Amino acid sequence: MNRINLTLHQLKVFMVVAQQGGFTSAAEELSSSQPGLTSAVRQLEEELQVRLFNRTTRRVELTSAGLELLPVAERLFAELDLTVQSLRDLGNVRRGLVIVAALPSLSATLLPQALALFRNQYPDVRVQLRDGIASEIVEMVRAGHADFAVGALGGAQHALKSTVVMKDRMHLVCRAGHPLSSLGEVPWRALIDYPFVAMNAGSSVRYITDSAFAELGVVKVPEQEVSQLTTMFGLAKAGLAVTAMPAAVMRAFDVEGVVKLPLVDPVVERELGFIVRRGHLLSPAAEALMESVRQVSETALVV
Repeated sequence: MNRINLTLHQLKVFMVVAQQGGFTSAAEELSSSQPGLTSAVRQLEEELQVRLFNRTTRRVELTSAGLELLPVAERLFAELDLTVQSLRDLGNVRRGLVIVAALPSLSATLLPQALALFRNQYPDVRVQLRDGIASEIVEMVRAGHADFAVGALGGAQHALKSTVVMKDRMHLVCRAGHPLSSLGEVPWRALIDYPFVAMNAGSSVRYITDSAFAELGVVKVPEQEVSQLTTMFGLAKAGLAVTAMPAAVMRAFDVEGVVKLPLVDPVVERELGFIVRRGHLLSPAAEALMESVRQVSETALVV
């Protein structure tokens, strides 16, 4: 098969000459010289090996081949104009889709505020929020099922890149009247003597609590391992166990009958931020959503 060597310029010139009925008016329309247009049409005819115009002294008329080509050229440029406008809309964040994954605690606190701010600025951009524990949202990003994630940054995979946005301090949660509830600050070592409820493995909270006890040289075997934050609060409120939670979690759940106290020795902070695929170029809409998250995080209250 012979390779077709047409240019958009040649087709554009042909279309405008046909629509204007002559080279002079077409040259004015295109702000070009008449000899240049004549040359472009001649090259197009040579490539197609057909005459496209019958030229007279006053005007040009389409040949049967030209009549066949004109609607094709008009349709091509109409679709091209729509595509260009669509791409410009994407670049200017006037439309598009962003999929963001986030930890449950952030999906209940930080993200709704950021999404509300984003929607006010970019009402025609769709956003899908997918929540999950740390390992789940990391996998969403790695597999390309989310543009980016907002979560804990510890232990990010080599294929992923992370950026710290805020820090989230760990606190003790216990029932009111518990022996530890009267302390202003609670050393991690004080938790060793009490039953402890932990999140299931794979969650960012579990990773942090295990790491904090390991720093003390202790392996703290949980009394209970659960998957729901509400269960952790319930067990602590009933006095069956104590637990440790980051500030963002406590902002998401306002539970009466429990005391929340900062943990010290060591002071443990969970780093929260963006997780993206390394080398992956985010869309302008995704970048804009990240900026909304940053703005909200600057005013977020850390318990």
